[in-house]
Amino acid sequence: TNTASIIFSNNGASQTANLSRTNEGWYKSGTWYASQPAGKDEITEGTVDEEKLVLFQNYPNPFNPTSTIGYYLPESDHVRLEVYDMLGRLVRTLINETIEKGYHTVEFQASDLPSGVYVYQLHSSTGVQIRKMTLMK
Repeated sequence: TNTASIIFSNNGASQTANLSRTNEGWYKSGTWYASQPAGKDEITEGTVDEEKLVLFQNYPNPFNPTSTIGYYLPESDHVRLEVYDMLGRLVRTLINETIEKGYHTVEFQASDLPSGVYVYQLHSSTGVQIRKMTLMK
């Protein structure tokens, strides 16, 4: 079991919590979930800061062989979504084009890749967001 201390922000006032987990998961409204608790259709206006670039955790995670990656763009922008192995090698470019403002998803197909942890990065003119995902075959 790994223990983590996490600091949450509540409109500028910090809150702390000591959490124990034996696996990755999602934390929403005081509850841990083994998988993502809200799907694309449940993400509504106000759940993300509409001024910021957001890269969501892929789902499912772990996955085999496909997973969905969601992201939010605060404005229309040229974006790149890339996947790297743990040695830093680029294994896939999922997006490299101008995308409209809003919430979007892309499917990552990894049937040709070995099991392991991969890093995915979303690049735009407003910043870079990075997350990890696990492919288990």
